[in-house]
Amino acid sequence: MAGPEEQDKTKKVASPEAANETSSAESAEKPRGALFIIRRAEDGKFLLVQRDEHCKYYPLQWSFPGEHSQGEESPEEAMVRGASEELSLTLSKEDAVALALHPQPHAPGTTTQPFLIELPVGQVPVLNEGKELRWFSLDEIREMDLGFGHDVLVPQLDAYIKSTQP
Repeated sequence: MAGPEEQDKTKKVASPEAANETSSAESAEKPRGALFIIRRAEDGKFLLVQRDEHCKYYPLQWSFPGEHSQGEESPEEAMVRGASEELSLTLSKEDAVALALHPQPHAPGTTTQPFLIELPVGQVPVLNEGKELRWFSLDEIREMDLGFGHDVLVPQLDAYIKSTQP
């Protein structure tokens, strides 16, 4: 498990509102995994994965990629491992922006830690799990019914993007 000095390297929460939500949710329970919301810098599109038809939850629905934590693994460690296993990407905890904890609708009382991260230069995601992967604009995502209730993350993405624009 990463020590406090390593965990502090993760970029801070995207907004003060998100920080308050995260603090109160964290006091209730440690997140059970990570969502990796990957944004492509050149066009601002986000990576979604279509789930397989045989998935127990949300078959054939689009969602942000994610990974459950294993053992004492932190959400940051689950993000790095999951992105490698599911998408053949090498992500860094230091480049991740933590958003407010996301409740898991299929497992009431549990949360997942979403991270916003820019696609590292020169890397191309490879589909290792799921039916399809595709890049979508935030406007396209707003019109979708995402699995796991991920559509509720769109306002956080909007707020973060607006806060980082000159």
